[in-house]
Amino acid sequence: MGVLYEAVSRLKEDGKDYTLEDIAVEVATSDSTQRWGVLAKLEQLIDSEIFSGKPTPIHTLFRNGHTSVIDMRGVPPEMQQTIVALLCETMFEDRKRGIV
Repeated sequence: MGVLYEAVSRLKEDGKDYTLEDIAVEVATSDSTQRWGVLAKLEQLIDSEIFSGKPTPIHTLFRNGHTSVIDMRGVPPEMQQTIVALLCETMFEDRKRGIV
């Protein structure tokens, strides 16, 4: 996943918001043979339309004393794992910063 890390790092350098499509374009410019596997996964995520340009703020999902249910019916299991991992990592990092 070094290809993905490098692509995201280049996009972060610009200091602007970026989308999955932007990440895919950056990955496609890589010389690494790993780019094909990463591009396939990114295209799955893009096609699923799970991630939008206007994400739900994490603090609305994780509030003290409340329960949030995220319906992933119809989402392939491997994609569900990715989504849950992303949510958990984001929540952990935001919790360290005192955001949630």
